[in-house]
Amino acid sequence: MNIRRDVLSNMTKAELVDFVEMTGALIEQVIATKYGLQHNTEVNGVDAFCPKTKQAYEIKSQVYSGKYALRGRGKYGFISDLIAAKKLAIDEQTIIVGVCGQTAEVLYEYLVPFAAVHGKYMDSVARSHNKNWSNCDIYPRHYTYHPDFKVLSVVTPKVLLQNQHKFQQKFFKIIMAQSKAFHNTPAKRKSKQLAFA
Repeated sequence: MNIRRDVLSNMTKAELVDFVEMTGALIEQVIATKYGLQHNTEVNGVDAFCPKTKQAYEIKSQVYSGKYALRGRGKYGFISDLIAAKKLAIDEQTIIVGVCGQTAEVLYEYLVPFAAVHGKYMDSVARSHNKNWSNCDIYPRHYTYHPDFKVLSVVTPKVLLQNQHKFQQKFFKIIMAQSKAFHNTPAKRKSKQLAFA
């Protein structure tokens, strides 16, 4: 999806916020559909769930628009102790997606169990008390070590090199190694479609 700069520059702040939220919701819907999940359109609920198992999924996307480099980031908003306990209780999974905004190409998709980032989440909850914000940003250093972390898909090393300028330098080294490993895996073991059922 290409949006002309003059169109964006003429949008009000409220229209820009709506556009960004719509883009995130569209990515959620596309990713949920790709993996056979039911997209949940309720505000402040999980983003998707598996119709058969009822497994809950959050879908976090970072879109490269030319201003901010992709970093493998996922962002939880409106964080709290109670929400953390619920996410742990239902074994919530997070799909982290990196998208090139100019071409709508998905460059990577990760599956991260909430348990992998629970410590970071709780640190952010503690720091948010008496503040006017309550967000938690997670990065690869918070989740790639976890035994249940999975690379669902990543573009080939050749495509990554063509898009190197879209990535933060440290993250580019990580994702290049992941891409090489992902694309060197025998076809019978590699799957770009995760079996959620």
